Amino acid sequence: MLLPESQAQAHAQRLAQAQRLWQEALARFQNGHFGSDESALHAFRTHLEQLGFRPGPPSPSGPAPTTLPFGGSAFLGIQVHNLPPGQEALITLNHQPVGTTHEGYLPLRGLRPGRFRLQAITPTHTAAQDIEIREGTVLRVELTLQPGQGRLRVLPLVSGLTVQIGKQTLPAPCEVELEAGMHTVVLQREGWTLPYPVTVRSEEVVELEVARMDKPAPPGWARAIRAG
Repeated sequence: MLLPESQAQAHAQRLAQAQRLWQEALARFQNGHFGSDESALHAFRTHLEQLGFRPGPPSPSGPAPTTLPFGGSAFLGIQVHNLPPGQEALITLNHQPVGTTHEGYLPLRGLRPGRFRLQAITPTHTAAQDIEIREGTVLRVELTLQPGQGRLRVLPLVSGLTVQIGKQTLPAPCEVELEAGMHTVVLQREGWTLPYPVTVRSEEVVELEVARMDKPAPPGWARAIRAG
């Protein structure tokens, strides 16, 4: 059902006001306005309720409400530094995705106590830290991203193939660990050299299958496969 234009505009104005109030409250919390101990979370929640917000269960489109790591009363604020341009970080606790940063920041509420492996992951960078969450506490963590590592696996369907990656020259088949990002793989066979661009992502394996390599190179002579 379509709303009349006047009602639609009123809804849009209320939504814009709610977004502004939430951002202002979150900025005050990050700046320590509500304190820095376990009472800060309660004060923050009380302030949100005074503004008209009502805490509820996680959104169906967000992280699944499982017993790990949710189900408690702790608050975790995660600030990620050194984000590559145009990227945000996927945040995981014990390898379970719990959300994606917005402008490098992600707040998480309702966490249960325990020890967790906290990770921030982008297609090219990663950061990790072991943390301990206690019931009812407010914890703020800063992570600085570094270039991640992935693996390239070259699988030849022809004999006599060698692979040059940076300063390394290896006979195929081979597998090497590389910094995440763009790389040029130089394939060599029978005196003929051919460069091939490959994108390596953090914590993934990319397989490069070389079907044929002769003069001239036919269509489909090689293809990169994301293996995991």
